[in-house]
Amino acid sequence: MNQKSKFTYEDAVNYVLGRLSEEEKKIFEKELESNSELNEMVKLANSNKESILKLDEFEVTDEFVSMLLMKAKNVLSETRVKQGLVFKIDERALDYEKRMFLEDLYFIVLTNPEESLTGEDVRVIPLSTLTKYVQNYDLVFTDSLISTKKLNVVAHMHLVTNITIDKLKYFIGKLKPENFKAIVHADFNDYSLVDQKTILTGLEYRKRFPIDSYFDEEYETWYSVLKNLLETFRIETIEKVEEEIGEPTVFYFPDLHLQKEEVYNLSSMKQYFLFSSKDKSVRMKPEYRFDAQGFLIVEDKKNIFKNRYQLEVRKKSLKIIKLNYDKVKQKVYEKISDENKENMKESLLRKYNLMIEEYPSYVSKTAALKLAAKQFTFHGIPENSLSLYEDEKLSIYFSFYDDRLFIEINFLEKDKIDIVENFHFVILADSSGLFIPSIKVEFNQFKIPLNFSRKQIENLQEGYIVGFIYNKVSFVVHLRLLLH
Repeated sequence: MNQKSKFTYEDAVNYVLGRLSEEEKKIFEKELESNSELNEMVKLANSNKESILKLDEFEVTDEFVSMLLMKAKNVLSETRVKQGLVFKIDERALDYEKRMFLEDLYFIVLTNPEESLTGEDVRVIPLSTLTKYVQNYDLVFTDSLISTKKLNVVAHMHLVTNITIDKLKYFIGKLKPENFKAIVHADFNDYSLVDQKTILTGLEYRKRFPIDSYFDEEYETWYSVLKNLLETFRIETIEKVEEEIGEPTVFYFPDLHLQKEEVYNLSSMKQYFLFSSKDKSVRMKPEYRFDAQGFLIVEDKKNIFKNRYQLEVRKKSLKIIKLNYDKVKQKVYEKISDENKENMKESLLRKYNLMIEEYPSYVSKTAALKLAAKQFTFHGIPENSLSLYEDEKLSIYFSFYDDRLFIEINFLEKDKIDIVENFHFVILADSSGLFIPSIKVEFNQFKIPLNFSRKQIENLQEGYIVGFIYNKVSFVVHLRLLLH
């Protein structure tokens, strides 16, 4: 007759997996000597050991169960699409292959829809647990919203796109703030928030956890299909922008006081008013304010810099000269040959103590955009930006993203601009600054994080230079920050 066991199958599993304490193990093995039922349980546990270990990897903890319940609740809720939230795409309208490629992807929203030209699209980056497809420029981190396993969530930075909000059907939840901030910064080609501990670059992840070459080959197929799919979403957005803008866009400046009806005011470009017009005669030029030393005056009227850095105001009696654009463009624009380009570099590095830096090109986007469509990437400019210079060709800003200072340049011409060369930012008071030999321009815009000290920021009052070369044209402007 089989003896009734006082132990359960769970105890047998713990014994097989070596989870019993030494004292518990002794008692269990003593019972095992005479208990045939318990022997059968151990045999069963041994035969299922591999499956048990696989299930164990899923870490079905209270936290995991809570996460699943929260996701289920979120999916059923009606949540407005906005920055920082994670959604899944409504796949029902897609064919089987596309649904298959999207089912493992989540999308983190980087911008708010009202900041776009259409008012109905946002910038998103796909998230997944597909660590076997990690690329050097991706981010890998832990976030219980997607996976409870350590370093198991990938932000596929190379698949960033704009998408209309109607596609983001199912609300999943919100990432940890530190993970979201790191993704936002990486989208600006700034990986400074990556600590290589809780948040890794793809390059570091691949060093620590080598990926079989088979998956690199499989990745190419995955990437190709998915990139084409996301590209269709981006093109839909561009077409919607073109519908909103309509006729070719003409740029005007707010100090003109033109009595025209405003068609669309870019919230991210408060200094501009956009009008559709065929009348070239109404294109008027703005005036620029220079001091007697030839510096273009940049006034911090809202005390953005003064309050943020606790700056000391260096009061100066400035004699202001007003110049129109026709005179200013002769001062800042100049045709340049390849020989003069090299001479410029040598002269700058000889004259100033500049740090030579490389501008990382983590994201590859090559599609050409029409003038109207170019503007949709400007939605990232925050309210506390400071305009340095602007004309019909380009605009330059100081902007803060997550309390980090950037200089950003937006090209407004119809001509496609791929590369900027000899970018330099010089603080004249101590001849410090940075020099970047080459910058890949994407969507006619680039941003550079400025890691300046408080003293260097304060020295902007003494004068500074921003310059670069694009399409065989040299642009150099001398500026002075005026605090109040």
